[in-house]
Amino acid sequence: MADRGRRALPVDNRLCNDRWVDRCQKIHRDKLRTMRSTAHDPRLTTLDNDTPSTMQMPHIQLKQKKAQLEEERFAQIELENRVLLEKMSKIMRQDPGDARSSHGGHHTEQFPFRSTLQLKPGVRIDMTQYPMLDSRNFIAPKSLNREARLRELKRITAENQSMLRRIQSREPFYDHLKWEEERVRDLEYLK
Repeated sequence: MADRGRRALPVDNRLCNDRWVDRCQKIHRDKLRTMRSTAHDPRLTTLDNDTPSTMQMPHIQLKQKKAQLEEERFAQIELENRVLLEKMSKIMRQDPGDARSSHGGHHTEQFPFRSTLQLKPGVRIDMTQYPMLDSRNFIAPKSLNREARLRELKRITAENQSMLRRIQSREPFYDHLKWEEERVRDLEYLK
């Protein structure tokens, strides 16, 4: 039953309300079935509420454009899956000692991978999904500006230390003891 949000309205008796809604819907359907035309032509005494004959035409029922779009979408998915499968099989066939699969070497191929499926430095999974040591394939990454970053860090740390010494050696501007004395005196005045 399509009640279109009537459930949100509170009713005293749900069964009586359901019976009332069913009765109203039946009256509405009867009115639609016996509806008469307002035309002056006596041949048009009732309206035709049947499904149009054009809806039975095959080109409307088949929806060929939708089928064509779905077929193109499935073809695109199949192509992407095939390309992905080829890439994965190529990765699995690569020799771990090959220069293209490690950090070093020049990469001339389309997808330059270094060691694939590494668990942690020096360990990788072989073709049988078993972890194995791979020390020749792990090279720690090197930074070209490490020394410059360390110098900058030392300079910033020294500046922060000198700023902290200046702040700690400075006498406070506000005297909290004086504030406490003034508060006690003000309370005495209020009594």
